Amino acid sequence: MIPIVQGTLTMRRDLDRQEWLRYALQDVFEFEHRGGSTLHWVPQGAADECMLGLIQKTKIHQLHEPPEKGGQEITREEWQGAYVMIDPTHHDEGQRIAVENDVVGKPNALLKSLAQHLNLREDAPYQIEIEPIWDASRFWAFSNAHNNMMQKIEFDFVVPNMWSTETDLDHDLRDTGEKTGAERVSVAFRSQHGVSTNNSKVRQGVKYAERGAGTLSARAMDGTPFRSTKTMLISKIPAVKAGAEAMAAYFAGLKRTILQRGKGSALDDPGSDFGEPDNG
Repeated sequence: MIPIVQGTLTMRRDLDRQEWLRYALQDVFEFEHRGGSTLHWVPQGAADECMLGLIQKTKIHQLHEPPEKGGQEITREEWQGAYVMIDPTHHDEGQRIAVENDVVGKPNALLKSLAQHLNLREDAPYQIEIEPIWDASRFWAFSNAHNNMMQKIEFDFVVPNMWSTETDLDHDLRDTGEKTGAERVSVAFRSQHGVSTNNSKVRQGVKYAERGAGTLSARAMDGTPFRSTKTMLISKIPAVKAGAEAMAAYFAGLKRTILQRGKGSALDDPGSDFGEPDNG
């Protein structure tokens, strides 16, 4: 969440990051999703310091009445919902959010649409940038498999604004953001003869990006691509069905696992981290 320097008269400058999230997500509202569909945010209360909500959409089913009712065709509307857990509090790992997977849509796409809606509010004091947390070990395995030489390595960084770490990269990005007002900074390394991944600049970039502060894409010398968005972390928890209060208690007990905080979180296998050679 990046403070907006030039704002409107209605901007809520009195709210910090946590307060703004709690305020903006306290009520039901609808927002646009890709393809022109409409989604709905439905708050579900709290799980300790975390916020719970649902992202919902409607699905239309074409059905038939049973034989005793003549079997005529009918249309029925169904509501589907994906649970969302948000920890709006400050951590060195950053504010985090988790979405139930593949119920309403792809989590990253859903959150991008939700963030865009909040960012367009006239009273928004912060620009919300959503990036997946991903597993850097997958990149280093990819790098080692290709002799640590790439045709290109590209980073898309969110300008630092919360983390307490202080590397040369943190300092340079923060300085760039303050001087230019940029919310994101892209950095690319390219060479037909190969870019080595075995250097401090790439290591700092990977470490910075994997905590949810950016994305990485690379292409090996043989054209095989790597994309960090293909290796995002997925927490696995047992599926349960219960009332709102019971679900809140259930999620509260698993919040560290769900939000991938600290050690002991589970990583689902998203499949191959790299695909066929490409020419893009």
